[in-house]
Amino acid sequence: MDGARSRTRARRGQVRRHRRALATGLLLLATALGGVRAFALAEAAGQDPATLQIDGATLRVTGVEQVVGTAAADLMGGMAHNISGYVPQDEMMLSVSVEITAGAQPSTYEARRIVARAVGARTPLMAAGGSLGSGFLDAHGRVVGTVTFVVPRNGSHLVLSVRGSPRSIDLAAVDQVAPGHEGHDHGTTTR
Repeated sequence: MDGARSRTRARRGQVRRHRRALATGLLLLATALGGVRAFALAEAAGQDPATLQIDGATLRVTGVEQVVGTAAADLMGGMAHNISGYVPQDEMMLSVSVEITAGAQPSTYEARRIVARAVGARTPLMAAGGSLGSGFLDAHGRVVGTVTFVVPRNGSHLVLSVRGSPRSIDLAAVDQVAPGHEGHDHGTTTR
């Protein structure tokens, strides 16, 4: 009988060791999976949907203004210096205000890499002007400026992207020209 009890105790001890090993293995696996998930979440947080990466820096859209032409009141109010901003009635100028920030490393930026695109269209709309050019940013440096695009007023939904990147930032739906519309509208959409 003592032999049977000792074998039973030995089996119970073996079962306990196997259970501990299994529990330890599952705990290590859960810890590893939690770490992988934490890194994935941290990386996804770095890809804010309101930002794009441009030459090692982060571009954030801070505002979008739709300008449908230069009204007489604007010209009388001293806007004659911006007459180059005039666009015909069936088009409008879209002025996108951006902020570009370098990370821990110095970075360069080029405004000509920033393009607009109608959703579903393959052809990008190149910038027609703006105050943002090209330059160099020191680590943690920042520059603000605008990039302007002349776009058709056809109801398109526009996004902003950087050439070579699949990511984009939603801008605005372009209004349509009302039949017989003779005036000019100015609208602002702020992000």
